[in-house]
Amino acid sequence: MVSIPEFPRRFNSKTGKMEPVPLERRLQREQEQRQLEAEEAARKIHLKQDATFADLFDVIRSKGKATEDEFHLELANNFYPDIAMEIFGLMHSSRKVLDWFEKNGIDLDDVETYLPIKFEVDPEEN
Repeated sequence: MVSIPEFPRRFNSKTGKMEPVPLERRLQREQEQRQLEAEEAARKIHLKQDATFADLFDVIRSKGKATEDEFHLELANNFYPDIAMEIFGLMHSSRKVLDWFEKNGIDLDDVETYLPIKFEVDPEEN
């Protein structure tokens, strides 16, 4: 039977043995992880489910350059160029974001997975 170490372990190249990761280092990593998650959450674009593309791009601009850059990068990396170009063409449109994605065969889960967008659930729908 293989025992699972109680604490994360690392290989110490000086001693040639597996050793526990020092508590200070584990705490530092946890703090770094929490900070990264907080920064990601701050860049997340929160929209109502009936938001338009004009609403989307207004929120992106209001959140600053980091959010704008992340949105552009994720759009370019996760969608075909013609889809990305069409979305940028809708920047001032009153067309609803979710309706457009649905019409193009992209569901809500995919939008929230591949773009830094989170749609708020309407409490009346629950």
